Amino acid sequence: MELPSITRPILKPAFLFLALGVLPLLHRDAAGNDPVSISGPVQNPICGCCGNAILKDYMRIPGLEEYFCLECFSSRPHCFFCGQPFRERGQPSKMDRPVCPLCAKTAVRNIQDARNHYQWIKRRVEKLLGNPFPDSITMKLAENLGREAGIPLSGETRELGAFVKQGSEHTLLILANMPECLFIETVAHELTHVWQDLFCVRGQDIQIREGFAQWVADRILAHTDCSREIKILRNREDIYGTGFRRLKKIEEEKGLAYLLQYVRTNLGDKS
Repeated sequence: MELPSITRPILKPAFLFLALGVLPLLHRDAAGNDPVSISGPVQNPICGCCGNAILKDYMRIPGLEEYFCLECFSSRPHCFFCGQPFRERGQPSKMDRPVCPLCAKTAVRNIQDARNHYQWIKRRVEKLLGNPFPDSITMKLAENLGREAGIPLSGETRELGAFVKQGSEHTLLILANMPECLFIETVAHELTHVWQDLFCVRGQDIQIREGFAQWVADRILAHTDCSREIKILRNREDIYGTGFRRLKKIEEEKGLAYLLQYVRTNLGDKS
């Protein structure tokens, strides 16, 4: 998954292909959207952090139900993964990667758990798309994706996953200690990029590439209880959200077989 600022695959020397998955700046939601600031009465005028009544303006992350007063949203540290302000005061505000208790509770912390999740996700994606993945694909946990993938990343992005191709080998670099639902979403998204590299026409526009990866991730998340991540994914306001909804509409109107053929052969706006 990527921010709009990273809009195309990054080509590196020695035929290195990289597709990044990133999170947004702090104070945006986990999908890369700016939080919504709205004036006026709300149905549930209680701040999700301090519990005080919200009399006027509030902040809300698209797709989620919580409301936050401007004071809490601006003064509290925000979770690196979900983007929401910490509920509890006294949390360290200058951590490299502050994580809220909810995200920390389900963190995928070791390689064996990650591999078990990966195998489950891979089987689901293969069944959905109708093609087995080659044995040359490997998955690794990374503490610093920019360093381990060998590319510089600006401080304005928070990377989640990277798909690296060298020759016939594909490697998924996945950020360590991600919450389980976000791990599933990220791996499904990056595996879809591998499938696209193997089976789809070259040069597709970003809305098809990223929208379809989001569509696959949504279908895999549907087999879990990750309702929060599903809501965020479906309500993204960037190219990934519009791409997802475009391809979802094609599936609903013309069926799965048509959609798969479409993403295999269609260049999108470049056609």
